[in-house]
Amino acid sequence: MTELNFALLEPSENTMSFDPLPDGWYSAVVVEEEKRESAAGNSYLAVTFEVTGPDHAGRKIWSNFNLWHPAETTLEIAQRKFSDMALACGMSSCKDSGELLNNHLDIMLKTEAGNGDYGPKNKVVAYRAAPQPTLRPFEVSTAPAPDSEEPPWKRQAS
Repeated sequence: MTELNFALLEPSENTMSFDPLPDGWYSAVVVEEEKRESAAGNSYLAVTFEVTGPDHAGRKIWSNFNLWHPAETTLEIAQRKFSDMALACGMSSCKDSGELLNNHLDIMLKTEAGNGDYGPKNKVVAYRAAPQPTLRPFEVSTAPAPDSEEPPWKRQAS
């Protein structure tokens, strides 16, 4: 047994929903990547995105890429989707999946119907580059011009 030395907290009023997000584009960041093995014994790359936009911030979305699948068609589809994601992250090449981490991009989600014991879920169907942040235009100084042509660092302090 493991001793847990703290009092239980009151129930949270901010319960996060696990319902699928509405279909559409979402700003996201790559927060995890891991090579895993499927039940069939095939390796794949599991990528976790975190939504960063104002709506649904913090929600996690997952996408798997069958980059080591023995079937040629499955492999080609995975390579195309992975390339689309990496290019949307602003990468021109990717030698190590760790290079994906902390890259921002937009992901398009569609809702996939549930089956059996599982309810509906989101599926990433497209990627695009995140818009560039809007920079504030520079401000023109309204301070009066200096009396001297001499640079400030050469002037005598008064």
